[in-house]
Amino acid sequence: YVLPPMFENKIDPYALPLTISSNFNRTHQGISPLLSKEILFRLDHGQSLSEIMQSIQSSHTLYLHTVDTKEEYHLIALTHLNTHPISYPLFEGLDQYYALIDEKERIKQQTSDLYHFIKNEIEKNKNKLFKLESTLDESQNSDEYRIKGDLLFASLDKIKKGMSQITVENYYDGSTMTIDLDTRYDGKTNAKRYYNKYQKAKNSLKVLQEQIQSTKDEIEYFESLDTLLENASYYDALEIKEELENLGYLRKRKNNAKKKTKKLAYETYVTKDGITLYIGKNNLQNDYLTFKHASHQDMWFHTKDMPGSHVIVASHDLDEYTIRLAATIAAYYSKGKNSSSVPVNYCQIRYLKKPVASKPGRVLLTSYKTIYIDPDDHFKNEITKK
Repeated sequence: YVLPPMFENKIDPYALPLTISSNFNRTHQGISPLLSKEILFRLDHGQSLSEIMQSIQSSHTLYLHTVDTKEEYHLIALTHLNTHPISYPLFEGLDQYYALIDEKERIKQQTSDLYHFIKNEIEKNKNKLFKLESTLDESQNSDEYRIKGDLLFASLDKIKKGMSQITVENYYDGSTMTIDLDTRYDGKTNAKRYYNKYQKAKNSLKVLQEQIQSTKDEIEYFESLDTLLENASYYDALEIKEELENLGYLRKRKNNAKKKTKKLAYETYVTKDGITLYIGKNNLQNDYLTFKHASHQDMWFHTKDMPGSHVIVASHDLDEYTIRLAATIAAYYSKGKNSSSVPVNYCQIRYLKKPVASKPGRVLLTSYKTIYIDPDDHFKNEITKK
């Protein structure tokens, strides 16, 4: 191996005496902008430059940080990022990092169509909801049509065919009202037309309210898929696609081969106290873990009023540490991942019910407690994959 050529105008970071700079990546060899920020951060917090450089030079550990959805790593912990890193032996950590990058790229390539479909469904239903609510506002003002019909019938002697409007006294409140007329009809027919508008608007209220609730449910459902897709592995994403095919949103591919029953790709971990917990990464996994896999005594965790993973703890007698750990995992794998004080509901499985004819992932809670959590990824050091 031959070392790459060194820049003549840059300083060897290990040469004595050490030189302090306001921008190490521009003045020193082999210092990235990320490491430069970390060095300056540590200097501001009282650590000497020689101590920092010695830590880098002697390190055989790689520290992997996750910031939002991006991974950063180095030979020392990047404390300025204010996240909890996962530490690995150096080369194992590099393997882990590039495996993550490769998996994300595979997911992106394989699920780009799925991602765009979900985003389009959210946007389509939001536009539909706006139109339905506008129509509902008009329908809720339908009493005005009835009043106009009543006033026209009370003023038939004043209306002649060919008139475009008439101003009459509104005996309901003592004011005057100008009413538009269809010039083709007499007063009686114009009055009946207003009664018909009133009846049509009144009949449509119930239908509109049902359509509005249905559209809101669709938005909530696709927003939950959007959140789950953000944290999905390649196989999790395939199961989300399968779910949409089963519900008829996507066309199923024709496959003449006999379909094998495959195990869902949910994740299983063990805490430092030996307690097993399960994480559902999509609605199919959530439903399976909650209503088929878990026992009635197991504990269930999920963020309140926002989409995310179901976390099942295979124990009913939990201490505060395990409750906070499971709640942190539920908050981290939810829409509230980047928020603070995220509410997480938890209860035993026996207090959950599946709503009739509901989409996958929906539950009803009959009894539960709520804990507020600031989500971060430090829990990854507290659990071991099984």
